[in-house]
Formats: sequence, C-alpha cells, structure tokens
Amino acid sequence: MGRDLFTLAALVAVMAWQDPVMSLFSIIVVPPAMLVLRKLIKRIRTIAHHQFTGNTRILETLQETLQGVRIVKAFTLEDSMRARFDAHVAELENESNKWARVAYRSSPLMEALGGGLSWGASLVRW
Repeated sequence: MGRDLFTLAALVAVMAWQDPVMSLFSIIVVPPAMLVLRKLIKRIRTIAHHQFTGNTRILETLQETLQGVRIVKAFTLEDSMRARFDAHVAELENESNKWARVAYRSSPLMEALGGGLSWGASLVRW
C-alpha cells in the first residue's frame, strides 16, 4: 500500500509539473462531476428496474388473458383486462420518458467538461 501511495503522489507531482492549469482543473472540477454522474447512474438503475418490472406486469396480464380467454369472455372482463393492460403500458411509458430525461442530463455535463478541458489545454499551449 505504501508503494502504491508513493506512486500516486509521484504521478500527481509529474502531472502538476507538466501541466499545472490542467491538473488544477482536474483536481477541482472532476470530483464534483463524478459525484453528479454517480447520482445519475443510481437513478438510471432504479428506473431500469422499474421498467423491467413494468414489462413483466404487461407480460403477466397478457399471459393471464390468453390462458383464461374463455373465462374473460364468459364474464365479459374484456374492458377490465384492457384497462389493466393500458394502465401497465402507461406506467412503462412514464418510466421510459423518465429514463430518457435522466439519461440525457449527463450529456451537457460531459460536453462542458470536455470543452473546458480542451479550452484549458489550448490556453496553456497558446
């Protein structure tokens, strides 16, 4: 562990020596950006789980309807099964829209960081 810590300290020193502006930028800006991305990834995992369970509910309703089609027809349950199916589809659509909103939040952050890094590098070289 001591050797790895010493290697890390030496690499940080070399980074600061060769490009001080870029290393300062990476030490100040990158950790908060990674925390934001970690939070977004957790939300995406939660939403993906909800989408998976929504898909299974839709398949469950479809399977129940197909296996018990005689009972559904005998008791005229078509409307209630259709309403149940439509509710599950609406939930899944809502989760898909939520996933799209959360997933595309990271693009502006990454582009800003990429632009900032290239801007900082060009400023130092200039």
